[in-house]
This record gives sequence, structure tokens and C-alpha cells, in this order.
Amino acid sequence: MEEARNDVEEVRKIAEVINEFISRGARVYVRRGWREVARVDVRGRTVVVAYRDGGVTKFAPDGFLRTHIVIDVTAPYRRPEKVKNPQVF
Repeated sequence: MEEARNDVEEVRKIAEVINEFISRGARVYVRRGWREVARVDVRGRTVVVAYRDGGVTKFAPDGFLRTHIVIDVTAPYRRPEKVKNPQVF
């Protein structure tokens, strides 16, 4: 019982870090299938991973801790800037 509670606390901390990276423009992927993550939520003892393509996966905390997560922190720097009024020369 204590171990399950520790897993939930650890997952909450990890979810907070992942969501912070996403909010700063980093891209986060679940390595299986390279699906891009939009948000991670911990609801009770369930970890809900929402993907950019609209899909949702639910994990038990111990299952989520075994998931391979890849964070591309260079993504915001590689994205081309959007120009409101491009000028053609």
C-alpha cells in the first residue's frame, strides 16, 4: 500500500515536470509509436496521457513509471518563426 502511494507521488512530480516542458514549447513523446504528448494528468490512481492526435491512454502509476518518455528540449528553437506580414523582395 505504501509503495503504491509512493508511486502516485512520484508520478505527480514527473507529470508536473513534463507539463512544464510542454508549456515552454518542448515536444514530448512516448517512445512506443513516437506519439507526441499534449498533457499528463494524474487522477486519483490513474495517469492519463493525452496525445496531440486526440488519443488518450490510461496507465496505472507503476505502468507509467516504466514508460519511455522522450523530451525534445530543442524543439522551440528549431521551429520556424511565423511572420505576420512577410515581405517579398
